[in-house]
Amino acid sequence: DLAYNLHSAYGNWFPGSKPLIQQAMAKIMKANPALYVLRERIRKGLQLYSSEPTEPYLSSQNYGELFSNQIIWFVDDTNVYRVTIHKTFEGNLTTKPINGAIFIFNPRTGQLFLK
Repeated sequence: DLAYNLHSAYGNWFPGSKPLIQQAMAKIMKANPALYVLRERIRKGLQLYSSEPTEPYLSSQNYGELFSNQIIWFVDDTNVYRVTIHKTFEGNLTTKPINGAIFIFNPRTGQLFLK
């Protein structure tokens, strides 16, 4: 699995092809920005990056929590990590990170923060 720096192959090998493939795969996995983006998306999708427990989505059962004495913010971090993809002189595709944003909404005061 390239997302976790693992690869495997099955079948018959031509003489000398196994070390060639191993070197090529090591080079691909070493510094490939597309794989870095893939790994980050997998971590985000599996929520492996979060150090705090995530809150459940707003529903009819927990709607009353909005009006309690607690401070509850809605945080939208879907646009935090964004990249542009462009072609290099060699013809490869590369990614370049661009500025993202995080939206924080305080429903009690109606304030919307954009960081």
